[in-house]
Amino acid sequence: MSGTITQSDIADLLDAALAGSSVPGAALAVLHGGTLTTASAGVACHGGPDMSPHHQFPIMSLAKGVTAMAAVSCAREGQLDLDEPVVRLLPQFRTMNREWSDAITLRHLLANTSGLPPFHFIDTGDDDRALQSYAATFAEVEPTFCPGARFSYSN
Repeated sequence: MSGTITQSDIADLLDAALAGSSVPGAALAVLHGGTLTTASAGVACHGGPDMSPHHQFPIMSLAKGVTAMAAVSCAREGQLDLDEPVVRLLPQFRTMNREWSDAITLRHLLANTSGLPPFHFIDTGDDDRALQSYAATFAEVEPTFCPGARFSYSN
């Protein structure tokens, strides 16, 4: 590759990476010299539509490390208190057990010790109210244990 990265260069790399693998498709964005170049290859899922650079991937656990680093950095700077109850920051957050939901802190969420069930996936969109809407869905959720009592991996 020359000093300029082209969409064709990225597409060739993706095609080579996908060849012979079980991965159905991929999308890649490269920011180089102030220029954003995107490309995609393959399909979004086996038998599905073609992959697009704009495909929205469910990131699941990929963001956990970045989120934890950002939260701890903010806490070190005095901008965030990891031991503050979530409900103080997000009043819409309540579970069926009000006492326990009042006790759940950011630290509990980051450490997987909140007592929330492991898989609570509800799409509340991606607009400005998505977080508040998602928090409100926990009103129908019964925690599985008291916050801080034990570890239980959760997405």
